[in-house]
Formats: sequence, C-alpha cells, structure tokens
Amino acid sequence: RLLFLGPEVPEVIMVQNPPAIPTLLVAWLVARLLGSKLIIDWHNFGYTIMQTTNAPKVATRLAFLYEHRLAPLADSHLCVSAAMRAVLLDPDGFALPPKDVAVFRDRPPAAFGPADVARVHEVW
Repeated sequence: RLLFLGPEVPEVIMVQNPPAIPTLLVAWLVARLLGSKLIIDWHNFGYTIMQTTNAPKVATRLAFLYEHRLAPLADSHLCVSAAMRAVLLDPDGFALPPKDVAVFRDRPPAAFGPADVARVHEVW
C-alpha cells in the first residue's frame, strides 16, 4: 500500500518497452507487491536498439539477458506486428506462451503522412 496512494489497487499495470532498463523490473516488482497483473506493450526490443549504437557489446548482452529473463514474468504482452510476435514466441528467443501475446498494430492517424518540401522548410 505504500507504493500506491490511491483508493484502489490497479488490476493491471501496463508498461511500454523500450525503455526496458529499469522499467521492466520496477513495473514487475510493483505489480507483484500490489497483486496487479503486468502487461508489457512491446514497441521494440531495447537490446536491438543498443546494437545500432556504439553501446559496448557487454552492455548490449546484459540488456538482451535482462529483457529475456523479465519478459516471461509478465502476465500478458502486446506487440506492434506479427513479426515481433514471432520473436516473442520463438523457442530460441523469448519463448512466451502464444496465449499471452497479442498483436495490436501501431499505426499513425490518417492525418500523418509525407510532408512536401515547403512544409519541411516551414517546420525546420
């Protein structure tokens, strides 16, 4: 009760990933302390983003292990594509149960689209 000062404990805590570190661990701890369900909303994998930067290989490896160890502790998962779901289900990857992973496509509103050159110059 010390962590949540509202009148009721939430049934569900949803966390977006990335950022994974330390978000996943903190969200899992709070969910367990409160007796809430934890849902991870996967938009990418933190370790794959680190692979595209100059992050040290040991840091990238630790991030990989962190995400792979904490993911199965969540109660459910949302992801933005069938390809990401396949990675989450892959026995050689995250190996999550199929019933726990749902695809919810992340699409921008119709108002968003390519900007013409005049608009780009106006904004930038």
